[in-house]
Amino acid sequence: MSTYKDPREELEDQSWAALEAGDYDTVRATQRKLDHMAARDTLEARAQRADAMDSAVSQGRSPAGSAAPSGEVTGLDSAITFYGGVASSAQSGVASTEAAIAALHAGGVTGEGITELQQAMEALGRATPAFTAARNTLQQHTQVGDAYSANPGAGTREFVTGE
Repeated sequence: MSTYKDPREELEDQSWAALEAGDYDTVRATQRKLDHMAARDTLEARAQRADAMDSAVSQGRSPAGSAAPSGEVTGLDSAITFYGGVASSAQSGVASTEAAIAALHAGGVTGEGITELQQAMEALGRATPAFTAARNTLQQHTQVGDAYSANPGAGTREFVTGE
């Protein structure tokens, strides 16, 4: 029984094996292939985000729920969407930075730049659960809106909670 292995993983394995063997030409070649794959993925992701935003706008919806958080918070729902997107972006940033550090290491880069990237990656790792927690807390606040919607004639907040 064979298991599927992502082509990127195979290239990374080849790169590490070549690095251990001192075959720097193969390391550079596999890193170029990995860089090309990453650039292609980035372009495809941008195109998908643009399509999603165009679709949302043409349908009269806010593109705030698209893959990339916009930063525009106009209410509770858009805040929940925004902070969910920020948490997801931070998590993706950790993985991307980790891959970039590995590529830099494979290219012989060491020192302060790597240390700073590692610190930034750790900060993103700490930010991810904080943004997720904020989104979850805001999500709980939707109960208030749901209660008002379910009881439109109940009165103002001050009247309902006044005694």
